[in-house]
Amino acid sequence: MLDSLRNIGISESEYKELIEENSLIENLEPMDVEDMIMLLKSLNCSDEHIKNIILSDVFYLTRTKNDVQKLLIELYDRGISTDDLTELIQNYPYILEKDDFEISEFFNKKMGDGATQEEVCEMILSNPYVLEI
Repeated sequence: MLDSLRNIGISESEYKELIEENSLIENLEPMDVEDMIMLLKSLNCSDEHIKNIILSDVFYLTRTKNDVQKLLIELYDRGISTDDLTELIQNYPYILEKDDFEISEFFNKKMGDGATQEEVCEMILSNPYVLEI
């Protein structure tokens, strides 16, 4: 088991469950896992929150750091504050599966329908499941 996962509290049995759901995890380099953990720490996520995010969204660790960074930048550039972004990720870790262009398309569609950028941000923050529609 990877030390960085153990350090945030993931047990051996939880690690095995992660691998059952996403076998690619087993082939990750320790530095890649550490980078993905540090990315969440940079958003002030606690170890417990990071553990919950990883256990909820087993595909987070196998995304590229660059893709996740582009997603976070897109959300931030669209007006979602760092604090709101942290809360959004903690409450809806599946947002980390989205690509930046999906967020951009969502904003463009809603704004094309007459919503303001601020209203779209509030839509996402109050009910992130709107991104699944």
